[in-house]
Amino acid sequence: MILKALSKDDLLALIQVQLVQAEAQAAQIGALMAQIAELEARFDAPRKTPGNSSTPPSKGHKPNHPERPKKPRHGRPGVTRAGGPP
Repeated sequence: MILKALSKDDLLALIQVQLVQAEAQAAQIGALMAQIAELEARFDAPRKTPGNSSTPPSKGHKPNHPERPKKPRHGRPGVTRAGGPP
């Protein structure tokens, strides 16, 4: 094992480096946890509706109104657009 070959001073230096790394990781974890909490709070916010925002009523959810299939649109018979140049 490599650790057995190290002197006491080398081991203490290694522990010191690892301690600094652990402190940096703890600070990074704290910042990430704060960011997660902020994102969760934003995710839990209620959706925008005409009742709680400036969203127009036409964009709101319409309960008990099933979506109807749209009828296909047909052009008038005998009326067409001119094609490209002859």
